[in-house]
Amino acid sequence: MCRASGARAPTEGASPSPTLFEVIGAFKSISTIKVNRLFRRRGVPLWQRSCYEHIVRTGEDLGNIQRYILENPLMWSLDPENPNGKSS
Repeated sequence: MCRASGARAPTEGASPSPTLFEVIGAFKSISTIKVNRLFRRRGVPLWQRSCYEHIVRTGEDLGNIQRYILENPLMWSLDPENPNGKSS
């Protein structure tokens, strides 16, 4: 679940589009169900409990996010949640 407002802008006569929060929630729910069925298990969490939203306002913001996406997996060996990591 993301820490975000589910508020929508009012619209007349049209059904409202889902918020980003709702789309992410649905994706996480559906993918968790499918993965757990594939592995024949029940109730095993697949995703972290929250997510981080950030509005990309500048090219510098975009560059920082791109760098994080590329470099963060390299840190997995040091992550305390990695059962095979160096810190466990």
